[in-house]
Amino acid sequence: DGKESKFTYKNNTTVEIKGEFVQKKRYTLDIEFAASLPEITDEDSDIFLSSLKQLLGISTQKVTENNYGIFGCTAYVCNMASVVPSLAKIYKEDYLVSDVTGMGDYQRGDFADYQINIIADSSVVVISNGKIIKTENVGENKTRYMFSAEAVNDIILEASESFEYTRKEIDGVLYISYYSSDSHHKLADLSINIASQAIRFFSEYYAKYPYTELKIVSAPMTGGAGGVEFPALVTIGDFLYSELQDINVEGRYISRDLLSQMFEFVIVHEVAHQWFSTLVPSDS
Repeated sequence: DGKESKFTYKNNTTVEIKGEFVQKKRYTLDIEFAASLPEITDEDSDIFLSSLKQLLGISTQKVTENNYGIFGCTAYVCNMASVVPSLAKIYKEDYLVSDVTGMGDYQRGDFADYQINIIADSSVVVISNGKIIKTENVGENKTRYMFSAEAVNDIILEASESFEYTRKEIDGVLYISYYSSDSHHKLADLSINIASQAIRFFSEYYAKYPYTELKIVSAPMTGGAGGVEFPALVTIGDFLYSELQDINVEGRYISRDLLSQMFEFVIVHEVAHQWFSTLVPSDS
């Protein structure tokens, strides 16, 4: 509320703010920070084959703990996951703030509403899991994007000069599928068909899908991930958008039918996370 507040780092990702806070009272926190996006690289010159081998578990390279490429940039796409500060979830009168290593979908952030303003070069398309409320020119070839996200526990931003998209409304949900200009429009249409069937199925057997939009974004993935989920948005490894064809990977024959099934499986898998790890988070 206009006064300086002392803070301490509890671990690599958590900041504890000092001060007296009263329940049911509104506070304004102004937080200023800077973040540098690392370059997403791969030793294998063929990123498609490298990602495919990791996903199939036949890579000879050791996969180390990583963020799957959700925080970093390639030459054409920037992924910016969890860059917006969030409130820590309270569990048993304490905060879930411990760092977790290894595999899993540990969720520290509590649900909240967000208003996000982003200024980018006008040549760049910016995507968020929030709804686009408004775009406006702010001069010098800059565009301001305004997003609103309600009842989410994470924020993702993605940006690229090469994004194209197709959209379709099905059963009251707006599906928007983003893909790179060198990818195929047909696969973007297919991704919407697969995702809409998955949402219809899970809504019937679990609970109604909680959002009115779902964005499907073709983006670079590393570390053996075929995709990563966020509230109202799923990223799908761009290597799965490559032209489907029979290939040979280190003496192993992989048919285009298998690759097609992988494309479908990954989308359904990430859509399922809209219920488990999003609506029903994990504390371990």
